[in-house]
Amino acid sequence: MLFFVGGNGFLAASEGRGRETYPLALSACYAELNKTYKEALTAAQKIGDVYLRSWELKEIAKAMARAGRFDEAIEAAEKIKEPGDYSQALSVISEELSRDCQKERAIKLLKQALKSAEKISSKSKKVEVLSEIASAMASVGQKEEAGKILEQASKLAQEAKQEWEWQSLSFLILSNMLNMGQFEKAMETAQQIKDDFARAEALCIIAGIMAFTPQREKALKILEQAIGTVEKASDLAYPNEYIKPQTLCSIAGSMVMMGEKERALKMLEEALTLSQKIKDYSEHARILTNIAEIYSNAGEKEKAFNLLSKAIESAEKIVIEPSMEYFIEEATNMAGKCGIKIKISTNYMRAEALSEIAKVMSEVGRKKEALSIFRRALKYAQEIKNELENSHTLNQIVLNMAWAGFPKEAFDVAKKIRNPYKRLDAIATVISAMKAPSANF
Repeated sequence: MLFFVGGNGFLAASEGRGRETYPLALSACYAELNKTYKEALTAAQKIGDVYLRSWELKEIAKAMARAGRFDEAIEAAEKIKEPGDYSQALSVISEELSRDCQKERAIKLLKQALKSAEKISSKSKKVEVLSEIASAMASVGQKEEAGKILEQASKLAQEAKQEWEWQSLSFLILSNMLNMGQFEKAMETAQQIKDDFARAEALCIIAGIMAFTPQREKALKILEQAIGTVEKASDLAYPNEYIKPQTLCSIAGSMVMMGEKERALKMLEEALTLSQKIKDYSEHARILTNIAEIYSNAGEKEKAFNLLSKAIESAEKIVIEPSMEYFIEEATNMAGKCGIKIKISTNYMRAEALSEIAKVMSEVGRKKEALSIFRRALKYAQEIKNELENSHTLNQIVLNMAWAGFPKEAFDVAKKIRNPYKRLDAIATVISAMKAPSANF
């Protein structure tokens, strides 16, 4: 699925409660966070390239905001020179402040973010930033202002020269329209997408959100449109065997949310049949994991478990040949140029796939098996020699491990991440998970 409702459930700590009242485990997380923050901030300020420095400072600010350390988050943000990164940092801080019931403070920061966004020269970057500001504005109750900003972003997106670029921006705008309840505008945006499977995904997203409103019948009709779009799409136009089963999987997920279980199961069976044609082990593991998650949501836990076992087999067979060019793009400057480019390895791909499988395995209720798979993922991660690739991999594992119900184990991994920026992000993730309403530690 491309869109999730309600975010990660993070609840920032009330300033009035006092930091000394946290449980011992969480206090240890905050101690490590504070230490790593100082290290990361010092390191970031020594970076010569202004775009890369701004990127890392933005990531520091976002991490501290998610952890509820707003003063430190703002301190890092105020050191950012690149206007797009500055605006994005303030948007994230504002959303977290809103969750902490500090709306006036959040609105003040959003006005600064909007002013900074005016200086962005790249149109695609400006669309991205304005969409994020609009989302944050809506979260603080400024829906009229949010609507105006989103309208501005939408008009700018129409000027995109490449279809793929417009399509990417349209999904960003569409998701924010849905957050604001602008269903008609979201439908108009979706219908403009030329790619059949991408349009079906967009319709599926709209239907999934509308399913939680009084417009359930309309949501079902939109879902029918998504199904019809997939059925009419030519397979010849999509040489990637992953696209169609993934789209079917997304539609099935929305069907489950609407209570259309039998139809969802039939669509999952079709997706499974198509998945047998996938030759790439990485994509095969991913689609099986996604299908298993929908089966789990539909209450078919045993079926989900069996599929995850098959996904593990595919994940263990992933091989990245030296001639194959796979990269993680860590940072992008205002003009869209890459700031850091890490060539990834077989160990990265296997660790990432296993980590995703473990997360879903936990959702299925197989906690023991999930932890075992996480440990297998960690084994591959530990074999990665490149520091940035290793840190990126461990950070991804921490993210899945923390939200899968293993925050203490995730914290142990987070502390060992060598890159200070990734370590800070990982620790902030653990804190978010431990403070969530459903946390059990």
